[in-house]
Amino acid sequence: METPNTYIRLYFSSLPQLEMLSNEQIGLVIRTILRSKSRGAELDFEGDKMAQLVAMGLLGRIDEDYIAYDKKCASNRENGAKGGAPLGNQNAKKKTTETTETTVRLNSTLNKKENKKVNNKESKKDIYIVECDSTVQLETEIIIDYLNDRTGASYRASTKATQKLVKARLAEGFTVDDFKTVIDSRNSQWGADPKMRQYLRPDTLFSQKFESYLNYARQIPAQSESKRRCSYNIDDFDKGAIGCT
Repeated sequence: METPNTYIRLYFSSLPQLEMLSNEQIGLVIRTILRSKSRGAELDFEGDKMAQLVAMGLLGRIDEDYIAYDKKCASNRENGAKGGAPLGNQNAKKKTTETTETTVRLNSTLNKKENKKVNNKESKKDIYIVECDSTVQLETEIIIDYLNDRTGASYRASTKATQKLVKARLAEGFTVDDFKTVIDSRNSQWGADPKMRQYLRPDTLFSQKFESYLNYARQIPAQSESKRRCSYNIDDFDKGAIGCT
């Protein structure tokens, strides 16, 4: 990839993610990215999952810039080979003559470059799939660690069913903070009830009822839920007929 190795771009839209980190974590993220892009060093976030999660988002945007840059360079080379830039470009310099031998050689070269470009495109596609899966895995680990910490459970982020649920909710636009909000809310509501505590598990919390749990938590903050006395009919749980007084 013909990347502009002298610089990287940071976007204002990345600020909310960076503000989630401490100054030390931001330094770790920036230093690691710069070392990776300028020296080809391996990504090492010193075990900091949150810093790694934010960095993966930044790296995705940086790689998109590099791909756009490569595409622009390839377009410029192609236009130059044809005799200049597209119609309307006043700086274009048009060729007047070209021998058959040169044309054949040029077409052969362009075909090789085109094949290489297709292969590179497929390779980049594979890289993005891996990076996407890696990001989901990191987010799953953060979410499950949070659930275990709040409930005293020992669920594993590597469980396929759990990963599938988290990935589905993330694909719907929910964030790691949304998961934490639901966990805190349900834990406050169910944690002290022996019958309901069993439902503080991924397949319940992160199911298709997730949005309902989240909306409830936003309407009634978790810290106030602990002061409320909730009564449940365990038989009605799966029907969603749960009320608090």
